Amino acid sequence: MKLCSHRYLRNRSSHCLLTVAHLGPKERFEGRYYGTYFRVFRGPEGYAYECGGEMTEVCPYREHKPRPTSAPTQWYDCPHCEARHRTDLSRLICLAKHDWEVALKENHAPVVGTTMQVYSPEIVEYPQFGRVKSHVWAQIVFDIYKRDKETCQDCGGHGPFEVHHIIPRAKDGTDHPLNLKLVCQKCHRKYTDELLGELGPLRAQARKLTEIRKVVPKSLESFEEAP
Repeated sequence: MKLCSHRYLRNRSSHCLLTVAHLGPKERFEGRYYGTYFRVFRGPEGYAYECGGEMTEVCPYREHKPRPTSAPTQWYDCPHCEARHRTDLSRLICLAKHDWEVALKENHAPVVGTTMQVYSPEIVEYPQFGRVKSHVWAQIVFDIYKRDKETCQDCGGHGPFEVHHIIPRAKDGTDHPLNLKLVCQKCHRKYTDELLGELGPLRAQARKLTEIRKVVPKSLESFEEAP
């Protein structure tokens, strides 16, 4: 079967996704408004037509545009997985996972909270450090569930859990194993309410400063325009 870029599956029989825009007069055309897209080939009740077999051989709209493939201009060697990464971001994600695994194995002390960084300076100084942490967070949650045996570390209950930062991120807390513990949603809500109570006045002050910054430039402009 000939390949076609308009089919949902290029190399086998599947629905034709070729569409065209109605650019004729502005009155309705087959119940559709001017400028709307609709399928060229439609089956019963307006569903997409399944293209394949003889239809592929005679269809005048068939075209095949090979998908561009490009090899990376540079490979990044990783000493931990002993493989080569296509991008520097994937290499740093692999490095961050390795740093987390090492920190988890080496720290068996009671979880009391710490601001010690779990990642190497190379990762922390990376411009897309947030993306690196978001990729590693799923593994961190899984390991904390396993370490704390799916039990709330405050009340000992069993239920929906959340990973809690003992020292909040707003106070320079990190994702270090000694700063994370598993708590139920009820206990985690208590910590959240307490933190919001502390940061509430600061946030209110920040909002006031933002409003002042919006008003001050306008008042300065009116002052300069005054005779």
